[in-house]
Order: sequence, then structure tokens, then C-alpha cells
Amino acid sequence: MTALAASDIEVTIPPKDRNFAPSSLKCMALAVLTFGDGVKTYPAGGIPAPAIGQFGLKNELQRMIISQPANNGLTFRYDRENHKIMAMAANGTMGSIDGVMAEIPDGTVLPEISIDCIVVGE
Repeated sequence: MTALAASDIEVTIPPKDRNFAPSSLKCMALAVLTFGDGVKTYPAGGIPAPAIGQFGLKNELQRMIISQPANNGLTFRYDRENHKIMAMAANGTMGSIDGVMAEIPDGTVLPEISIDCIVVGE
């Protein structure tokens, strides 16, 4: 099976939600990320995040604050160092996972998921 890639993430930012803090020294946007199709799988280490230009940024994405989706058993976090979106699950909910909250196993098929987030950068 094919693993999810950055090109599989659809980034939606309505014009009113792009750079909504223009008096700040940072660019900020409210984005919706949609990915997963019930066929492609979660890659080891996380899903590569889209290019920063898709968020309206030019130099770097400094923060991605994710509003967690309801009722799918997954928690998402942004790995800034590797520019990836990681999916986490509670122990026992996605196969054999050690610890209370751990990254889901690579090869896990993800259904379509939409997550709201705030991105901050330059």
C-alpha cells in the first residue's frame, strides 16, 4: 500500500483567515487540513506536512496548533523538527502500542480526516 505524502494533504484557508494578525510580526492563518482516503497508509515517523507556501508563509512554519478531531480515537501533533504531522493513539486502541499515548503503527490505513489548526510563521 502507498503511504500518505505531503501532496495528499489538502490545505484550505479562506481569504478572511489568512494572515489574520497583520499588525503582528508573524503571519498567522486558520487552516483546515484534510487527508486520508481509507486506502493510503500512515508512514513511519508521521505524514510529511505540506510546503510552507501552502500556509501563506515564506520563511518558516514556527507553530502549528491543532484542534483535535472528535470521535476518531486519534490525537495529532506537529513535529516541527521534521515538518511532519504525527498521529497518536491511546494504548490498545490501534493495535499493539506501548505506553499511554504513542504514535500509531506505520502502515495503518487512515480514513478521511479533517483537522483545524492555527499556523504561525514568517
